[in-house]
This record gives sequence, structure tokens and C-alpha cells, in this order.
Amino acid sequence: MNKLYNEIVEDLILKLDGYSKGEIQYEDLRKGFLEEEVAYSLELSTSKEIIFEVEKKLYEHLREVEIKLKNLDNLEKNGDSVDLEVDRIISHSRMISRNKKPLESYSNSIWYLPFCPNHHHIESLYEEE
Repeated sequence: MNKLYNEIVEDLILKLDGYSKGEIQYEDLRKGFLEEEVAYSLELSTSKEIIFEVEKKLYEHLREVEIKLKNLDNLEKNGDSVDLEVDRIISHSRMISRNKKPLESYSNSIWYLPFCPNHHHIESLYEEE
């Protein structure tokens, strides 16, 4: 969409130049301005829709996280416990960590915690228990 808008703007600039030299009539120039206005409005509305979809996904994800946190809080208040399948978590983290690219110079930072922990992070946590 950005490419189309850029083409329309370039065409409008050529029409402005042609109008200033007297090569183009006012109606053609007006038509160029209308094309630019329509393209700009379309690009703006498309961008707004994309932003809305991202916000909606983020809201739904945060809502799921809040529900899970409330469930965990209720479990803590009641003194209940949850059994986790550590082997499945380890295998899942191996799959994810194998496919992710490490951040630049992440190994030099003592504060770096990956968003998808490597299997050795989880294994070390499991060994501490």
C-alpha cells in the first residue's frame, strides 16, 4: 500500500510541476489531489485496522494471563497444588529454543532472561527442587 501511495504522490508532484509550467489544466491537478486524498485515507484506515487487531489480540492475551493468575492465586489461598509435566515443558522449550535466534551480545549480560527459556534453564530449575 505504501508503494501505491508513493506512486500517487510522485504523479501528483509531476502534475503540480506541469500545472506550474502551464502544461496541465486545473481539473487534472484537482484529480491528482483527489487521488492522493483517497490513497491517504485508505492507507490510514488500513493502518488503524491493523493497530486495532493487534490491540485486540494483546487484550485477549492479557485477559487469559489475568485469568490464569487469578486461578493460581486461588490455589495458593486454598493451599492446593498443581502437578506440572516437566518433561513436556522441557521438550517444548527445546523445540522453541532450537528455532529462535539469540539476541546480539545476550551472552554477555547477566540480566538476560530469554522469552522462551532454553531446556537447560528449565532443567536447572527442576534440579533445584
